[in-house]
Amino acid sequence: MKDSRSSVLLDVRTAGERSSKSIKNSIHIPVGELRNRKDELKKYKDKEIICYCQTGSRSISAASMLKKENFLVANMKGGIVRYNF
Repeated sequence: MKDSRSSVLLDVRTAGERSSKSIKNSIHIPVGELRNRKDELKKYKDKEIICYCQTGSRSISAASMLKKENFLVANMKGGIVRYNF
């Protein structure tokens, strides 16, 4: 993984999940909307996009989808429940 200055965090959870807890400065695009909203991420093509959800399963799907679109992506293993705030 690259250093944090060359990475962006993408929260793919629902708006309700995000309202209870989120990582500061992360981008929010729910996984169900990602296919239609992926153009919003084009400005981050030169950065690694680290996808996260609650436990890591939806973010795997999001990362896979973005990888097919030639984005540099990673999945946050364990999701936000394992993230140290």
